[in-house]
Amino acid sequence: MLAERAGVGRQWLVAVEQGKSGAELGLVLRTLGALDLSLAVAETTLLDHGGATDIDAVVAAAASPRDTS
Repeated sequence: MLAERAGVGRQWLVAVEQGKSGAELGLVLRTLGALDLSLAVAETTLLDHGGATDIDAVVAAAASPRDTS
């Protein structure tokens, strides 16, 4: 079971799958590791807000359909 391999509760995993906001990054990374996945973030000037990257904007950009034309 994924929750067991990641060391998280089943309810927490279900909540993350449903888009829970404020999920602890360490737990998310541990869950990705249990799936043999990694997370890569590429900083762009469009997402730069005074020296800090807006992670919500990064995730939204990654989730939006890409123009393939």
